[in-house]
Amino acid sequence: MSIIQANQPIETRTQQIVDLACNVVLVGVWAWLYKRLLGYVSVIMFRSDFRLNQLLLIMVVLLAGWHFRKRGARVNLTAVPTLHIQAITMTLGGAIAYMLCEKYIGINTLSTSFMILGSYGLIGLWMSPHTWRKSLPVAFLIVCVLPFGTMLQTFLGYPMRIITADIVQTMLVQMGIPTITTSTILVTVNGIANIDLPCSGVQSIWTGTMFLMAATWLEKRKLNLKWIGIWLVLMVLLFIANFTRVFTLTILGAVWNWWEIAEIVHVPLGVCGFVFACGGALFLLRKQARLDGTKSGAMARPVRWLAPLLIGIVALMAITHKPFYQPASALQPISWVYPAAFNVTADPLEPNQYELLMRDGADSADRYRFSWRGQTGSIILVGSHTWRAHHLPERCFEVAGHKPLAIEPIMVGDAFSLRTLTLMDTDQTAAFWFQSAAQTTNDYTQRIWADFVQPRDNWVLVSILFDGNVDHESADMQAFYEQLHETVGNQLKLMANS
Repeated sequence: MSIIQANQPIETRTQQIVDLACNVVLVGVWAWLYKRLLGYVSVIMFRSDFRLNQLLLIMVVLLAGWHFRKRGARVNLTAVPTLHIQAITMTLGGAIAYMLCEKYIGINTLSTSFMILGSYGLIGLWMSPHTWRKSLPVAFLIVCVLPFGTMLQTFLGYPMRIITADIVQTMLVQMGIPTITTSTILVTVNGIANIDLPCSGVQSIWTGTMFLMAATWLEKRKLNLKWIGIWLVLMVLLFIANFTRVFTLTILGAVWNWWEIAEIVHVPLGVCGFVFACGGALFLLRKQARLDGTKSGAMARPVRWLAPLLIGIVALMAITHKPFYQPASALQPISWVYPAAFNVTADPLEPNQYELLMRDGADSADRYRFSWRGQTGSIILVGSHTWRAHHLPERCFEVAGHKPLAIEPIMVGDAFSLRTLTLMDTDQTAAFWFQSAAQTTNDYTQRIWADFVQPRDNWVLVSILFDGNVDHESADMQAFYEQLHETVGNQLKLMANS
C-alpha cells in the first residue's frame, strides 16, 4: 500500500510508517553522499555563462514531465522498494563510479553525470521496470545537458585542432601547396570568426550526442551495442564535417586570399556539416529496433530488507569517500619575492576573481604590475596543488573580449618553452606557462595529467599580459622570462623542501 490510512489496523500502519522512514533515510544518505556537488550544480543552474545548459535543461524537464504524464508513470516513494536488479546495478554502479572519479580524476562534470545516473537507478526501485527502461534515455539526456562541451574543449580541443590542421596541411602538400603550415591553418580558422557551438569541431561531439540521445528517446529506440555503433558513426561524420570546414576556409583564406568570402561561409559550412552528420545518424537510428510496447513484468517483487541494506552501503560510501582535492584554506599561501629589476607593485585581483580561483582549489592567487627595460604589464601567479584551480589563460582573455588571434610556443634558451598569445583588436600580447619544482610545460593537458603521476605537487600558473606588443624572442624578453622562471622555481623548491 502506498498511503497510510487511519482506518487500517495498527500493525499495518506501524509497518507503513517504518517503510516510509526507511525510504526517507535512504534518500537522505544518498543526498549526503553527493553533498559536495551541490555547489557545482548551483553554479550550472544560476551562472550566466551556463545559460544554454539551463535552457536545455528546462526543455528536457518539460518534455520529461509531458512524457511521464502521458504514460501515467509515477514514483511511489511511500511503497516498499522492489528487487529491480537493473535499477540496483545502476544505483550502486553510479555511486562507485562517482567515488572513483572523485578520488582519482576530480572532474565535476563527470561526477555529476554519475550522480544523475545513480539517482535514476535509485528512483527505479519505486517504478515499474517497464516504465523505467523506456524512460532511461531521459536520464542520459539530462546528463548530456551538463556542460560537457566545455570539458571536451579543455581536454581535447587543442589536440583535435592540431590533428585536423595536420591532415589539412598534408592534403595541401599533396595538392602542390607546401607553403601553408599547421600554424597558418590554425591562425586562419581562429581569425575568421567566432566558432559557434554547432560547428565547433570538439563542441559538436557534445551537441551531436545530445541530439542523438533526444532522437533515441522520441523515436523510442533501444540503447544497446548497435546504438553505440551509431554514435561512433556520428562522431566520424562530425569530424569529417569539421575537417571539410577547416579545409575550405584554409583554401579560401590562406591560399586564395578571399578572406571576406571565408568569413561569410564560415557559419553556414559549420551548420550544414552538423546537419549532414546528424541526418546520417538519424537515418541509421530509425533502422534500430524499437522498444517493446508490452508491459511484461509490470512490477518487481517488493522486499523490505532492501532499503536497510542500501542505507548501510551508501552511508559507508559517504563516510569513506575522499574528494580529489582538499580545501586550500589550511595550506600555507605563497609569498613571492621578485628581483629588484622587475619593479613590481601589488595589484590585487577583484574579489569575485579571487573567490572563483580559491573555490576551485587554488592555494594562492596574486597579481602584480611590473616594469622591465621599457616594457610594462601585469603578472598573475596562481599556485595550486590541483589542476582544477588552473585553466587555459586564453579563455580568460576571450571572456574579457580579447580573442586570441595566434597562439605559438616560444623556447626560452634551452631551459623551457612558454606559449605566447597575439590578441585581436588590441596591441597587447600575452604569455603563459605552468611550473612545478621539477618541471615546466606550456601544455594544459600535460599539466592535468601531471596530477595523476605526482598528486598534490605544487604548481603555479604564470600568466603575463603586456601593455603593448613585444618581441618574445629578443634578448631582453628572454632574460625577463628566465628570471621570472627562476623566481617561481626557487619559491617552489623552498616549499617542496619545507
